[in-house]
Amino acid sequence: LLPVLLLLRHTVYLQNYYFLFLFPAPFLLLALLADDLAAWLARRLPGSALRHAAPLLVLAPLLLLAIWQTHLSLVRLALLDAGEIREERPLRDIQHAVDTSRAVLAAHPGCDLVVVDAGGTPESSRLGLLEPLVYPARVRLLDVGRGYIAPAGCAVYLLSVADPLLETWLAETAVRLPQQVRTADADWRFYRVDGATADTAPVLAAWQNGLALLDVQLDGTPTAGERLSLTTTWRVTAVPPAGAHYHFFNHFVDAAEHIVAQEDAPAIAATYWQPGDRLVTQFHLQLPHDLPAGDYTIFTGMYSWPDLQRIPLANQDTRLPLLTIEIDNAP
Repeated sequence: LLPVLLLLRHTVYLQNYYFLFLFPAPFLLLALLADDLAAWLARRLPGSALRHAAPLLVLAPLLLLAIWQTHLSLVRLALLDAGEIREERPLRDIQHAVDTSRAVLAAHPGCDLVVVDAGGTPESSRLGLLEPLVYPARVRLLDVGRGYIAPAGCAVYLLSVADPLLETWLAETAVRLPQQVRTADADWRFYRVDGATADTAPVLAAWQNGLALLDVQLDGTPTAGERLSLTTTWRVTAVPPAGAHYHFFNHFVDAAEHIVAQEDAPAIAATYWQPGDRLVTQFHLQLPHDLPAGDYTIFTGMYSWPDLQRIPLANQDTRLPLLTIEIDNAP
């Protein structure tokens, strides 16, 4: 039992592929258990007929379980054919991504690998397993549509999904590399980004966890029912504490201090922040359709996760007013 107990608690989420070498073991244990149980029943059942039927009594639940699993597989295949669910990325695509990433990083030594995919963490991204498989290169994961890292040093970007904000920046600053990963849905592209020059942009505000705000952009028409896009640019000034997890909050607040719209998210996980990096994060604020006219303020800030403690600014405030907006809702 000791090996099993060692798997019960970990500081990181255990991915199923960590246990590929163990997959035969449960079936061998089931076979041994079924054999012992059949022998135990045969010794205790009255009559030779029942004793001979003991193996069938043990195998019947296993056969029913196998039939149920087969039924689930057939239902899944039917849903795939109907287009109601989508197939996960085939293993060959992941393997191709690993092999190509290794080759690209070998041609660009010293560069980080920045992977853009849905998720942004090893647990939630389907490309999260690149982290251990391209070691010793450092891998940073980004959630699609949440922003990007302008690194202090060189980096190779692997873009597996469309991301307009990131692609606009890459078109201006990056070099498209010839390597790519061809999949059934799209081609995953590689870009090289050289390290940023010395950052001299003025700081609008600084937080005590090593993040400084440099710029704020608001896109959209601030009227009732509209969706606003808030893009903020940050500079990483210090390495976050080990194991730190932060969420950004963005609040659209009325004159009575009521939050009428908000979006909170990690955006870019703190484990991937490096001093000298610029982080560009994007959030969306959906204004209510019945939003009354008046003056509103957009506040931003951060809090630790999961204990929900706000991170103070250098001046000890726990939130920063970004913009004041007047909404008149005039036709």
